[in-house]
Amino acid sequence: MGAGQLDRVICEKANLLLQGRKNITLLEAGCGSASYFSFAGVVRSVGIDISKEQLDRNTAVQERFRLLGRVGAPVKASRRVT
Repeated sequence: MGAGQLDRVICEKANLLLQGRKNITLLEAGCGSASYFSFAGVVRSVGIDISKEQLDRNTAVQERFRLLGRVGAPVKASRRVT
């Protein structure tokens, strides 16, 4: 199964699970410059990444946070990127 096909399957399953729900927030860890998932309903997307430049390029997320560290490792500080 290729990456594009896997993304499609994940989106289909997520849409089934989220059907009829409201106020959904998606946390995309290591979001980089783009998001590859689409949802049928309204989803508030929050992206976190270690690269401010990548976050600035990602137009799919509504909120952006830059991590000063790596996901899964202890984080000393973080700040919201506007």
